[in-house]
Amino acid sequence: MFKLNKTDAIDAEIKNLENKISAKNKQRDKLLSNSKLTCRDNYPYGKGCGLKTKLNNLTYIITHYYIPPRGCSGGAYYAEGEGNWVCSHCNHRNRMIDDSEKVLENFKHLFMKVEEEYDE
Repeated sequence: MFKLNKTDAIDAEIKNLENKISAKNKQRDKLLSNSKLTCRDNYPYGKGCGLKTKLNNLTYIITHYYIPPRGCSGGAYYAEGEGNWVCSHCNHRNRMIDDSEKVLENFKHLFMKVEEEYDE
């Protein structure tokens, strides 16, 4: 049997902490994916049905808008806009304008489906 030197012990501790973080991330993702969003009225998409749906049953839309070229060196490009989601009950499009919903934009992978949409 051999003794671990200090770096081996530190590496083992780091690996153990990474495993704990990974487990907590999975736990958080499971809780968030079961969170429910309410389909509601919003401009410009109109009236929602009012029903609640789990995040993992919804389609998330990543909107992009066009930025025209500026000056001599700035090229045209698309920037990411606000997040939208589609109600699975009535296909109504909802905007993520509530602060608590905006947090979910960091968890796009928890939605059933993710689509990209670009301005024309």
